[in-house]
Amino acid sequence: MSNAIWSLITIKRRMLNNPDGFLAKFYNLSSAMSPALCWGFLGPREDLRKLCYYFKDNVIKVLRNIFDLSITRYSNKEDLGDDILATIRDNAMMVDAQLHTALV
Repeated sequence: MSNAIWSLITIKRRMLNNPDGFLAKFYNLSSAMSPALCWGFLGPREDLRKLCYYFKDNVIKVLRNIFDLSITRYSNKEDLGDDILATIRDNAMMVDAQLHTALV
């Protein structure tokens, strides 16, 4: 599975117009994360599956909070940036605590 993912990402990376742009960085992150996430979601270990679903749920929560007008202020760039950063920090701390608990 890892080889298939890496092969696809390698092909997509070769087609990029800007090899140092956002998509190149996204592909780098994807090539590192995808095999682990696939193994976690599809593999035989229930503890890894639960951890992956916890991570997925938190990513969705961050996205929902960013687009929730009662949580994120869109009044100006500074407020927007502050609220997005606070949302990401809060959720990152929760994920970090969960990872620490799961891996100890």
